Amino acid sequence: MKRVEALAVAAAAVAWLASCGDGGNTPPTPVATPTPAPVRTVVAQGSLAIEAPDEEFSYFRYALISTTATGTLETTVNWTYSTNAVWMYVTEGDCTGDKFANLDCPGGPTCECTFSVVSETETPKPRVLTVSNASPGTRTLIVWNLGPQEESCSYQAVLTTSVAGFTATGLQSAAVETGRGRKLRRPVQAK
Repeated sequence: MKRVEALAVAAAAVAWLASCGDGGNTPPTPVATPTPAPVRTVVAQGSLAIEAPDEEFSYFRYALISTTATGTLETTVNWTYSTNAVWMYVTEGDCTGDKFANLDCPGGPTCECTFSVVSETETPKPRVLTVSNASPGTRTLIVWNLGPQEESCSYQAVLTTSVAGFTATGLQSAAVETGRGRKLRRPVQAK
C-alpha cells in the first residue's frame, strides 16, 4: 500500500507543478537579425577634357576605378554639349589607351580589353553605367568623344555593397589615374 500511496503523492505533485506553469523557463523568442543597410561609397570622381575630332582622329579619355569589395558599381557620366556623340565603356582591369586605340576595340577579335558595359548611344544625358556583382579590383572608364566639338565630362563612380562589417574607405582622389588616347576615325560606310 505504501507504494501506491507514494505513486499517488508523486502524481499529485506532478499535476500541481504542471498547474503552476513552467516556472519562467520559457525559451526566449528569437529576435531576427536585421539585414545591414546597403553602404554607398564614392570610389572615384573627376573631370575629363576631350579634344574635338579632327580629319584623322577622334579622341577619348580614361580613368582607372579601384574597388575593395564586391558590390554594384554605378558610374555616372555627364558632358557639356548634347550635340556631341559621346560613347562610354567600363572594362575589367586596366584597358590602356594603346589597347583601346586598336581599331578592333571594342568587341573585335584582336581587342585586348574585356568590356563590362558598352554604351554606344547619344542618350540619355547624363548616363549611368552599371556593373552588377562587380568583384573587387580595377576597372577602366573610357569616354570617347565622336564630336563634332571638344567636350568636358564629369564622372562619379559609386560602389554599393551590403557586406556585413564592410567599412568603406571612401574616395581617394590621388588614386584615380587618368589618361588619353586617339583612334583613327572610322570610315563612313557607303549604303
